[in-house]
Amino acid sequence: MASAATLAALIAVASALAAGQPDPKRMTLRLSDLPPHLALVRAESGRYDAARAARTDNAPVSLFRSHGYLTGYELDATRKGSLSSDVSAGLFQIISAASLWRTGAGARWSLARSVKSARTHGFQPLPTGGRIGAESHLYSYPLQDGNYSFQVYSLGWRDGPVRATVLVAGAKSAATARRAVTLARKQERRIAAELKP
Repeated sequence: MASAATLAALIAVASALAAGQPDPKRMTLRLSDLPPHLALVRAESGRYDAARAARTDNAPVSLFRSHGYLTGYELDATRKGSLSSDVSAGLFQIISAASLWRTGAGARWSLARSVKSARTHGFQPLPTGGRIGAESHLYSYPLQDGNYSFQVYSLGWRDGPVRATVLVAGAKSAATARRAVTLARKQERRIAAELKP
């Protein structure tokens, strides 16, 4: 049986969609956009309300609500099979996310929060080769999982009241800045189409 909080979140999302607001699910990548060796992680994919977004970001839900968080969606896909199944071949994970804020100021606040965190952690800033949305930031960092080493590229941007992210992780030969930028541009086209009046 669904909890009261889950039902409230579903009602809020349904109300927002019925009111004609843009739908973050239509502003993310689809599994068909990704390499076929990746599978959907159902536990991590799906709609976000302010409470789930705040939990994911280790922040009080009141902070997200005060900045106008409305709703979000995340698609998380990882390699089929185990981590040890030829980790050097291809990408290991791709995440595509979009959140809708009451105003552009909320999306700007969210992106600035992520940029501050990336700088605090010493992630390497990289150029995107051209603007994505109104403002974009690409960072790279290494990730160690037991005996396995990955390279991660995280590209965050904003477009009006939307804050978006594409994260690409895999072996250094497969996870590249270019791959992250290409996917982000594809996602931004969906965002622009969804925001059209």
